[in-house]
Amino acid sequence: MHVTMGIKKEIESGYVQTEPSKDPVKNKSVYALDCEMCYTPAGLELSKVTVVDMKCDIVFETLVRPAHPIVDYNTRFSGLTAEDFTQVVSTLHNVQLKLLKLFSDKTVLLGHSLESDFQALK
Repeated sequence: MHVTMGIKKEIESGYVQTEPSKDPVKNKSVYALDCEMCYTPAGLELSKVTVVDMKCDIVFETLVRPAHPIVDYNTRFSGLTAEDFTQVVSTLHNVQLKLLKLFSDKTVLLGHSLESDFQALK
């Protein structure tokens, strides 16, 4: 099975809009975003988020405790294992709040398969 199986192709409601910023640095920010997903009884759920800047410095990275029990860590693609999650307390909601503070309506996001990453972050 591949991580993209089961992802809906149509655009759905439920996304939030980033806020305008008066910070000139934030308004010129460019980041690469990558999300890893694992399988739970509810389907694919977010398990890791990484954001890097133009210098390839990590500006945000966290493991995410899915809302449902993990049944497959998708290790082949994610590199994640059960041992990685023994101390994880961060939730999807925590990640959403942090990313909304990091990004503005002018932020440029780059990444592979951003549609599935945005779906997982929703």
